[in-house]
Amino acid sequence: MLSFDDYLLASERGRLPMNFKAMTILLFFFLLIAKTQAQSAPTVVSIDNFSSAHGATVTAPIFITNVENYGTGTMSITYDPVVVHALAVSSGPDSIAFGNIDNTIGIVKISAWNIAGVSGNIIFANITFKAVGSAGNSTPLKLLNITLLNTSKKDIPKSVNDGYFYIEDDANSSTPTPTPIQTSTPTSTPTLSPSPSPSPADSTDGGSSASFETNSNPSSSPTSINTPPAPAPTSLASFAPSPTFSPAIPLLPSETAEAKANVTPASTSGSVTPRGKVVPGFETTFACTTLLIAYLLLFRKGK
Repeated sequence: MLSFDDYLLASERGRLPMNFKAMTILLFFFLLIAKTQAQSAPTVVSIDNFSSAHGATVTAPIFITNVENYGTGTMSITYDPVVVHALAVSSGPDSIAFGNIDNTIGIVKISAWNIAGVSGNIIFANITFKAVGSAGNSTPLKLLNITLLNTSKKDIPKSVNDGYFYIEDDANSSTPTPTPIQTSTPTSTPTLSPSPSPSPADSTDGGSSASFETNSNPSSSPTSINTPPAPAPTSLASFAPSPTFSPAIPLLPSETAEAKANVTPASTSGSVTPRGKVVPGFETTFACTTLLIAYLLLFRKGK
């Protein structure tokens, strides 16, 4: 492989290898193309397209891209004053700007500068527009009379890209949809309907037995929506103990009067047990009947 010293010696004698000659020529062309492309990148002054609803305001920046050593500049922007009005001119981060606004004819004249100079992509100035026209109207935003100078007071070549402003239709604006409010349905309270029906019945063996029937038919049809159920009322049923009677007249061992009182409470449903009612005077009637039976038995025995 050819060393660097051999390369220098060969170059002095004018006898470089073919591969080194080819590499040198290619490197020269690459440098030439890169320089040409760097010089051919144009400086562009542009403003974007904008849209808003009637009465809204929009801030529109004026851009300068691919600028080298920007120092100062002036330009005008025209528009239709029936569609938009210019409200203010403000500076960008790399350019101090002032403007003269005339909404009668629709023009803004702007002057801006950067004493230290700046290169690259910058914001020349900002313009605040207000949409004053009707929905569907539009106007071109044209950049005219542009002058750009570098810090050496030399002109900077540039190209221009204009924009436009469009007023949106009101139908494009979204309207919030109201949210329905949920309402709860009234809840019915369960009701209890106890219906006691006592029915005394005579026994076939000369005694008597009392039976009580108590029907408890609670009916409830509660309907609730997101409502805790109402507590069910509970009623306690209390029944008197079965009465026991002793005959006042002594009875013979073979003949015994039996007094039976059977109280049969009705079945209850659930946790609700209604209280039964006793027929008034039943105890007195039962005692008299027992005494009458005992008297008849004694009377028959006496015969």
